[in-house]
Amino acid sequence: MIEKSLVERKPRLLIFLFFFMLLALAQGCRFISRGRTDGAFQVPIGLDGSLQNPAWSPDGNRLVFTRFRNGYNSGSADLYIIEMNTWVLREFATDGAMNVNLPGSAWKATSPTDDWIAFSRDKDSHDEIFVQPSADTNSGEIQVTERANYVAYEPSFSPDADWIVFESHRDGDSGNGVIFKTSRAAPGICIPLTAIGKDCRQPNWSPEPAVDLILYQQLEGSRWSLWTMTSYGWYKRKITPDTENCTDASFSPDGTEIIMSTAHNTLRFDNLYRMPSTGGEMTRVTFYDNGYDGAPSWSPDGIAIAFESCEGTPEDAGRTSIWIINLP
Repeated sequence: MIEKSLVERKPRLLIFLFFFMLLALAQGCRFISRGRTDGAFQVPIGLDGSLQNPAWSPDGNRLVFTRFRNGYNSGSADLYIIEMNTWVLREFATDGAMNVNLPGSAWKATSPTDDWIAFSRDKDSHDEIFVQPSADTNSGEIQVTERANYVAYEPSFSPDADWIVFESHRDGDSGNGVIFKTSRAAPGICIPLTAIGKDCRQPNWSPEPAVDLILYQQLEGSRWSLWTMTSYGWYKRKITPDTENCTDASFSPDGTEIIMSTAHNTLRFDNLYRMPSTGGEMTRVTFYDNGYDGAPSWSPDGIAIAFESCEGTPEDAGRTSIWIINLP
């Protein structure tokens, strides 16, 4: 349950947001889109390229995101971290490789002074999973997977950060995704959780330990359905209707809800919807009739969603930017 508003729990952040809203209005709505009716605001990031896949830090004060240098899902990719209270931007993985994080549970703390970010990188011949302390820049990374004939990407952490779940397929066969998990502390053994031939992708582990669920999307015909399973790959359950096309899903902090991107069979472009993690009614979160909202992540305190957005479709626009919406 969301008990406190952004005003009560993030006063410093609100002051900065108010300042930038005024600045945006003075500069012809640089940060706030006239096409939105939901109060979402653009995070001011002074980078070119396409900004995608925001994920919150465990303390909720920072975001890590992917910056594709040549446009939407195009070219080499960097990881950056932005401070939410000051908008200070810092390089994290900018070595010229394809460094890409997944929204949701991509950033976990293992102690009050130790936290890690999981991402994929095509460091040598193909994508593998890496983890790196958030305080490090282009150093300190640990390679978690290493298989000659299989790529690995879209990683997310278990609640205690001991395990990583990710999508993998044979190199050159991108239409046959399988969800695996592996140990962060003792990498090397990759355990399959879904069957070959199902094309499953974008796994996200519930951040609440008591909710032993992994969320993922599975291709069925021309539509992506959302499924859950336990961390052992048991009790697989489809939670979205056959008529829905849903992607980019991640959990609420308590694991009882999910946030996803879908047109809900009524919209011209995908927007964000929330629903119970057991399935049920979808509730619209963003209201952007002129374009796309996707790749959402729920803040650790449950009061905000970070996401990527653009006018029209990302393919036509060529880039997206990072936005935040405060939940009612």
